[in-house]
Order: sequence, then C-alpha cells, then structure tokens
Amino acid sequence: MKIFNKKIGIDLDDVIIDFANELIAFLNLKLNLSMKKEHIIEYEIAKLLNIPEEATEKLFEEFYNSQYFKKLRPIKSSIKGINELSKYNELYIITARDRIFYEETIEPIKDIFHSKFESIHFINKFNGNKFLKSDICNALHIDIFIDDSIDNVIDVCQNSNSKVYLFDQPWNRYKIPNKVKRIYSLEDII
Repeated sequence: MKIFNKKIGIDLDDVIIDFANELIAFLNLKLNLSMKKEHIIEYEIAKLLNIPEEATEKLFEEFYNSQYFKKLRPIKSSIKGINELSKYNELYIITARDRIFYEETIEPIKDIFHSKFESIHFINKFNGNKFLKSDICNALHIDIFIDDSIDNVIDVCQNSNSKVYLFDQPWNRYKIPNKVKRIYSLEDII
C-alpha cells in the first residue's frame, strides 16, 4: 500500500530515535539498576521506578545534559521508512520534548534525515505546557499520526480526524481503540 499526498505527523522518541535504550543505560548507571527495555511496561518513569515526579524531572534533566542523550541514534528501520514516506508525503515531527532542547534535537535530525521533515513541533510536555499532540495535528491538518505513547494516540484518535498508528513498544502493549492500528516499524505503513 502506497501512501500519497498525505500530511504525516510522527513522534520522535522511540518511533524515529532510539531514546529508551540510552535512557535505560543512564538510569542503570545512575540508580544502580539492571533494567532492560522489555522491563519498561509503564510509559511514566516515575510510576515505573516508584519515585516522586520531582525526582524523575531531575533525572531527565541530568539525562538531557549527559553523553547518553548526545549518543541517541535512529531506530534502524526508521531511516528507510522516513525515506520512503517522504517521497510522496509531507512529514512533520511532533515531539513531547521541551523546546529548550531545540538545537540538540534538530541537529541530529538534519544530519540523519536531511530535509525530509517540513518542521518539528515541540509540545513541552514535561514543562507544564497545556498543548496536546491533537492540537498540533489539528493545526497542521495531519492525515496520519504515529506515536508510541498510548495517551497521545488516544488523545489524537478522540480529538482529531487523523488516522492513528501506535508504534509498538513494551510500555504500550495494552488494548487499543478499534480506530488505532498497531505497527512494528514505519515500513508497516508504506
């Protein structure tokens, strides 16, 4: 199935970029854990580690300023998926990351994907912003939305006209709405 002339909104972390494995390596070192990706069955790290939200925010701040964050690389299949999707469609990144990490976010995207994306949209989820990903999807008239967060997928499914795909990860293996399709690679929608 080829997708043509669509606006596609794609989450960044753990859909395009392998965020979880570097975060896990950082948390294992920092907290003396032996966690693996398959152990992350909860999207919210505070709940997973049973620590206060403030402690989680401090950990993320340290992670974003660490070498682990600087080592983030794309998920292998995302390169081919992005290259194929960008041939006939407009691609947009819609990320929960805070805009203060704009340079750290945009430079690797430019280096790896060149000009495949029309723009990158930050919702600043972890800094108290009240924007939702559905707000961005509606503003951009996104036809197709892809994310790994079950909360974001449900939000976009309920509050926009976008067709929604859930990118499979250990933390989202719950029952999903009928209107949502689970995918295992960006190549699954090509």
